[in-house]
Amino acid sequence: LAKFWNEETAREILAQHGQAQIITACNVFAHTPDLAGFVKGVKTLLAPGGAFVIEAPSLPVMLHDGTWDLVYAEHASFLSTRPIERLVRQHGLRLESVDDIPIHGGSLRGRWENRLRGSDGWSFTRNWTGSVSPSIMSGA
Repeated sequence: LAKFWNEETAREILAQHGQAQIITACNVFAHTPDLAGFVKGVKTLLAPGGAFVIEAPSLPVMLHDGTWDLVYAEHASFLSTRPIERLVRQHGLRLESVDDIPIHGGSLRGRWENRLRGSDGWSFTRNWTGSVSPSIMSGA
């Protein structure tokens, strides 16, 4: 499908194929000028209990380590965990885990679940696999 991802595109896919169990955005989220529209599309297409996974370079790691080679015009935003979590939560998805991964000098990989309203029992875990301290990764 050669289209930009948004709610309209998600509705087209939904009509043709039904709901998705998983949607991944590996190293594309930071290139998106309309993050809220992107997440609306995810919420539209994602089945209850389905997973949404984002992988993106981490702004706190970039600032801490001085990896300025990650700054280029194609990035519409530079991301850290808290702002992404707030944005995605506003669209009804619950954060399940965030992992520190070494891709691109330090990235984050977050997993959100599409929970039904009123659902409880969700958990949040943070898995540290790199040498960056949690306080650096969770900043800004």
